[in-house]
Amino acid sequence: MLSLAELKALQTRRSYPAVSILAPTHRTAPSNKQDRIKVTNLVNKAVDRLHGEFNKREVAPVVKNLLGLVKQVDWKHTLDGLALYASSDYTAAFSLPFRVKPRAIVDETFATRDLVFAFNRAPAYRVLSLGHTVRVYDAWTNNLEEHTSKPFPMSHRGAGGASKLPGGKGINISSQRDDAQRKFFGTVDDAVSVLHKANPLPLIITGVERNLAFYKE
Repeated sequence: MLSLAELKALQTRRSYPAVSILAPTHRTAPSNKQDRIKVTNLVNKAVDRLHGEFNKREVAPVVKNLLGLVKQVDWKHTLDGLALYASSDYTAAFSLPFRVKPRAIVDETFATRDLVFAFNRAPAYRVLSLGHTVRVYDAWTNNLEEHTSKPFPMSHRGAGGASKLPGGKGINISSQRDDAQRKFFGTVDDAVSVLHKANPLPLIITGVERNLAFYKE
């Protein structure tokens, strides 16, 4: 998913020629069967323009990067739009949860107007799902992308989680369970704080009432 930081990075880049390919795509079959063809046609249009302005050797890195982006697209799991950006030393590809007009643009900057409009209309947000396994998603409109790099998802391995509650005379089982859960959610909060520092987003916390109460302590 495109983040605000990535959008700002796109806006600050200056390099001619910089190629932007914007295309509507589809989430499901059979509508998505034509997506690859339509995107390829837009890419070919941009390549023809590059070859019309420069000799092929000059723009070979740009063309190579652009064609490489097309090869990396997962055509079976697209959203409502696709944005490809390529210059001689930079590439980026984003699936977009909104429609865009088909365009092939060669300029000194990347075409980001549609992305800016979408961010202003539907800001991104983050979802924290609390349970014995805690999952974090970055979301934009109705599209969620789960954080799967360490430490997420995070599993509660203490007492009352993956480990059995201690038994025996004089042991307060409820207290042991609650302390372990507080400790676990404390490590979760620390991990979420790291995400927030790197990419601050409004946070929505979901879970059963008990988990929400412990996390907010």
